Amino acid sequence: GIVPTMEPEGRDGPSTDITRLLDRWGQGDHDALDAASAVVYPELRRIADAYLRRERADHTLQPTALVHEAYLRLQAAGHLR
Repeated sequence: GIVPTMEPEGRDGPSTDITRLLDRWGQGDHDALDAASAVVYPELRRIADAYLRRERADHTLQPTALVHEAYLRLQAAGHLR
């Protein structure tokens, strides 16, 4: 099948695929979460890396840790199941 990416496309492009996977996850399909995470996680890590490159040189937070911290905060706030 088509592997969704985070690249913006038209209405029926990869962004729609991610939305469908998240909808399926919301209906209890845990494999759909795994598939969506495989696409979203690297993009979030890339964004975190770019953000942290603009921080002061002596910071100790790594991109992976930043993504994990964001996930934990979303989960704690009840935005993730």
